[in-house]
Amino acid sequence: PYCLMVSSAGIDRELRNDEQIGAAKDGGYTVNFKLFSLLEGRKEYYGTIKSFDNDIITIERNDETGDISLPRKLISKMTACFGIV
Repeated sequence: PYCLMVSSAGIDRELRNDEQIGAAKDGGYTVNFKLFSLLEGRKEYYGTIKSFDNDIITIERNDETGDISLPRKLISKMTACFGIV
């Protein structure tokens, strides 16, 4: 007997470079941001990317509490979310 396992590297792929971050911004995707340390009392944020540069990613938070600027050096992982968050 054999078992064939199929997976995709696409739907929950970590965003690692400016091209991928730009595509998530242009597509209006919700992105999950995990941080190395607390920022405003939290280590995890969900939102759509409004702008980014070499130092800061500004997101519109999904919880409607306004925008927040995340220093890139604090971000441990960014993942595009598909579906309800």
